[in-house]
Amino acid sequence: MLAGLLSDFCVEILVALLIAILAMCRRLWISLHAVKAETESINILNWSPDGQKVCYVIDHKGNREIFVYDLITENKLNLTNSPADDFSPVWSPDGKKVAFVSEQNGKREIYIVNADGSNLQRITNDPAEDICPEWSPNGERIGIISRKNVDTRISKVNLENFIIDSTN
Repeated sequence: MLAGLLSDFCVEILVALLIAILAMCRRLWISLHAVKAETESINILNWSPDGQKVCYVIDHKGNREIFVYDLITENKLNLTNSPADDFSPVWSPDGKKVAFVSEQNGKREIYIVNADGSNLQRITNDPAEDICPEWSPNGERIGIISRKNVDTRISKVNLENFIIDSTN
């Protein structure tokens, strides 16, 4: 009898969670659909670690910008707001920062910015094209791919001092 009650209770909780998730996804779809109506295209969608925000890239007339959308408040923030191409956003493990690729200095470099748009920092500055940032699980480093001509290497950037450690 108790097992049956617990089973019914678990099913009710799962149904309630599923309904909540579907409502959140519907709200996100409606919001992004409204954004798309005023732009060319939306691509690259990344959930924050807490699941309350998403960052995404909007290609507006050939200029890609990174936005953060808060699913709770339904606020939208242009995180990069620059004339340069900005793309490939990834959340830090604690959800406080976003790493991304930007062409702000004429070539592809890795930047980080606080999730509220403050404290923009370029963390790479080398002759190679730096792409594909990925946070380490503890948030102390960012893995990147650096390409120069036909040479490609995997590197990691120590966020304490921005020193790049490359491996081939």
